[in-house]
Amino acid sequence: MSEWLFYSLACLLIIASLLVAFCSHPMHSVLSLIAAFIVTSIIWLCLGAEFLALALLFIYVGAVMVLFLFIVFMLNMKKLHVIPLWVKLVSMVMFAWLIRYWMGRFSVSQPISMINEVENTKVLGIRLYTEYIYSLEILGCILLTAMVSVIQMVTKRHSIAKRQDINLQINRDKKDCITWM
Repeated sequence: MSEWLFYSLACLLIIASLLVAFCSHPMHSVLSLIAAFIVTSIIWLCLGAEFLALALLFIYVGAVMVLFLFIVFMLNMKKLHVIPLWVKLVSMVMFAWLIRYWMGRFSVSQPISMINEVENTKVLGIRLYTEYIYSLEILGCILLTAMVSVIQMVTKRHSIAKRQDINLQINRDKKDCITWM
């Protein structure tokens, strides 16, 4: 990966991240977050981590961000509660200081380079289905339970909702029916 490409993508990522924090309209924030995920995915793809790049695109952009967009549409929010600019700036300065502090503690001796020895997707798949198979199965059960719980919460019966009663329809009397003849 060339240095100018990395720095240009990093600048785009910083701009998109700042737009997520400073946009007053929630739709613009979500779209900026999608742009930040796409730029991060491009960086990972250029560094040779194709599984991480595609997982980020499919899972976060394809599923989670679409869900966020639907939530923003359903809530019909025009603008978020406006946070004063000085609070945003102070929190940004504190966050930048924290990152600088931790970067000073952990120094990287070699620059990031592409990984060409082994296909990381194949290694990740082998390790995931051998060493971490039980954790993967437990995660699948937790996600299935969460999905069933959400479906149950959404389809809760309310007294004002109109529903069909199949047994009532099948066991009706002929004298209670309207006939055309």
